[in-house]
Amino acid sequence: MMLRFLKNSSYKMFFILGGLGFLAVFVMLLIHIYVAPIFFDSTRFLSSPYSAFLVPEKKEFTIAIASDSGSENRVLEAVIKDAKRHNPDFMLYLGDFMDHRTDTGLYWMFLEIGPHIGDMPFYPVFGNHDITEHKKRDLYPMKKILGNVYYWFGYGDVLFIALDIHDESIDDAQLEWLRGILNNIRPLFKHCVIYSHVPPINIRQEFDHKLDDTSVEKLKNVLKDKKITAMLFGHVHYFDKGEFIGIPVYTIPSSGQLSRDNKPNTDYGYAIMEFDKHGIKKIYPKYIDFNGSTREYQEFWLARDICSFKVVESINPVLLFSLLCFIVGGICYSKQKQHKV
Repeated sequence: MMLRFLKNSSYKMFFILGGLGFLAVFVMLLIHIYVAPIFFDSTRFLSSPYSAFLVPEKKEFTIAIASDSGSENRVLEAVIKDAKRHNPDFMLYLGDFMDHRTDTGLYWMFLEIGPHIGDMPFYPVFGNHDITEHKKRDLYPMKKILGNVYYWFGYGDVLFIALDIHDESIDDAQLEWLRGILNNIRPLFKHCVIYSHVPPINIRQEFDHKLDDTSVEKLKNVLKDKKITAMLFGHVHYFDKGEFIGIPVYTIPSSGQLSRDNKPNTDYGYAIMEFDKHGIKKIYPKYIDFNGSTREYQEFWLARDICSFKVVESINPVLLFSLLCFIVGGICYSKQKQHKV
């Protein structure tokens, strides 16, 4: 049966398929070598405050807080532009840069927003949509960008602690790290603000977007009696205030993804947080009137699909397919030549 198939099949068809496969591999290599680095060189604007005591003499300052842009670069750019009117000392970003979880798509967002951020310090954590799909729960390139996905820094009299809560859970290793920071570093500051992506509570009961119950109990044990001034979270796409074991909890408006707020004119926004010598002076949402186009679809498609790690992972299967086509084509040619003789 197989010999009959090889005798009757046209070797030209297999040679053409093999040639097309090699051409595809060549194109993928060119994309990987010459196009992808454009995206992978886009994180130079990111600041590195990790384990640093910044301007300890400063008692009054303002910060901006954005979250959940979901690849909508135009919206986040407008948010950044509007936030700069308040002259923030830095901006916190609480996760979900992306919506389709590709490494190059994440770098593309940085490439887009970098010029708009300019010299304003920008301190991010990552969300559930920022986890890449090519390896399940893979935190690369987050670790490459940040050095670590949870960290602390001091600004004036305030200790800021960034936690990695991207998937509605928090692991024991991070909790032990947090316990150590609260025991050893927290006493050096008058105030302490913790920020991450997924909140530990549902401020609005109609939306179930919080840490799992096991993680909630563990976090309670670590934070109890540690004098936490406030906690900041994204993920829920609305601004509101709640309480977690006596700690004020604030959730931040969406900076690009679909808003879950039921109030008018709250589609996109961010928050402003002001500090004075007594701690948090006030925190309030700011909303932008954005009616333009959102993401740049062609560039987003290029970054998400063409330049992603899927390209690299596809090279070997396509190459093997091409080699197989040439081998089968050669056998077909040999069998057909023998048949003619």
